[in-house]
Amino acid sequence: GADEGADGGADDPPLDPRAAVFVASALADVVAEERAGEMIVPGTPRAATLTTLSSLADVALGMMTTTWRPERRPRIRGDEAEEAEAAAHAAADAAADAAADPDDDEATYPRRLIARALIPCAVKAAAAAPGVGRADALVARIRASILRALAPTIEGATSTSEQSSVPQSDDDDRRRLFGFYLLASHAELVLGPAGAARGAVAGDDRGLVNALARGMRSDDGRERKAATKALTHALGAETAGKTPWLELVATTHAFDDFAAHLNDAARAHVDALHPASSADVSGTSTSSTPEDVPEGDAARVSGDSNETPPYEYVLSAWTRGLRHPNPSVRAGTLRTFCDRDWTRTRDGSRYVGELTESFVEEALVPSAMEFPGLRAEVAKVCELWTREAADGGADGGA
Repeated sequence: GADEGADGGADDPPLDPRAAVFVASALADVVAEERAGEMIVPGTPRAATLTTLSSLADVALGMMTTTWRPERRPRIRGDEAEEAEAAAHAAADAAADAAADPDDDEATYPRRLIARALIPCAVKAAAAAPGVGRADALVARIRASILRALAPTIEGATSTSEQSSVPQSDDDDRRRLFGFYLLASHAELVLGPAGAARGAVAGDDRGLVNALARGMRSDDGRERKAATKALTHALGAETAGKTPWLELVATTHAFDDFAAHLNDAARAHVDALHPASSADVSGTSTSSTPEDVPEGDAARVSGDSNETPPYEYVLSAWTRGLRHPNPSVRAGTLRTFCDRDWTRTRDGSRYVGELTESFVEEALVPSAMEFPGLRAEVAKVCELWTREAADGGADGGA
């Protein structure tokens, strides 16, 4: 009785997040281990332990939306299943503590540790638990939750322009940032083995393309890094190392460096993403036609979906260059932008038609105001874009 009273009145300190996560992960390794001649029977403590551990994925996924700390659960002592439940409770409490202030630097490490460790732990437990397709269903739910966190909160916003204009709250920003971290941490779980999602990021999955492009143009370097990492994983090393994907990734990385000479070197290869013009942008371009292009470049000029990156990614690169902290890089990016051939046809439409209202208003026009010497050239591009949009509207209403 004395022991019970002491236990009931004690205010035990919270379990350190690292300890909680390591205990849960170690327990999953032990319980999920295959044992010769032994089957995991539903209803047994081992099966209950695996089921409890598989629920830990909800702890990591819940951190994308949890900004409050729930009431601390009582500590539970007992058999193996109860110990698993106690470890799950402790991990959930640690996650809630870390999520209480997502912007606190001291909370960053526990949150990332929990996300990095608990999801594989849960998947491993689900794979060993009784039941058909339990692990596959969990993986599908994890994938859907992470991808949903990257998308705008307003339904129906599917285009790049619409997504860019969706107002984002602080909670949306935190959820998206953590979603990108989970995507980068568990790229193989979400996107499959390296190279398996090449078609999806090359344009087959517009939602994924828009999400990655949004991350690549983000003002938050952590989002940009995670989105670029996910893109290169989806492409696979072979594709990511070939033109024009190689130039896209290299340009994206260069814009994260302050040095102007590195960005100058990267922009020298932007022709692989958007050909330069050999004529005034307001007139008829005299740049190479597909017949004039070398054989190795024919695929990207013709718009082969396997070779031509969706222009959403290129717009993200332009955005980063035009918002770069180094004014020399911003000026050089604007000059390179104006030197492109905006009348060339790409995937059935002219390059100028790939520009979006949000890009023009939020990146291009402010940059033109900063560098008066290039305003006239920017105005010519904008005039072409306005004319293209009007023609498109007229065609759409016909």
